Amino acid sequence: MTTLHSFLNNLPPFARNAFAVSCGTTEGYLRKVISEDKTSVLGPKVCNQLEIRSGGVIKREELRSKDYFDIWPDLMHLKKKRTSKP
Repeated sequence: MTTLHSFLNNLPPFARNAFAVSCGTTEGYLRKVISEDKTSVLGPKVCNQLEIRSGGVIKREELRSKDYFDIWPDLMHLKKKRTSKP
């Protein structure tokens, strides 16, 4: 969520809600999710849009760190990297 927080804060104030709306949510809801961190979860569609519309700066796997590999099988390789030991 730190990337999402930084990304929003780096947008000009007038652009923040427009960005959120283009992703299917509101700035207020994104701020709520950021502040609650572990208790609120963004839906997969919003996560996809946040990644796409941020140009890849915001990552789906960061937004859904506990279950991204169940939602997006194309990211399964990231789970394997996390669990493998050198």
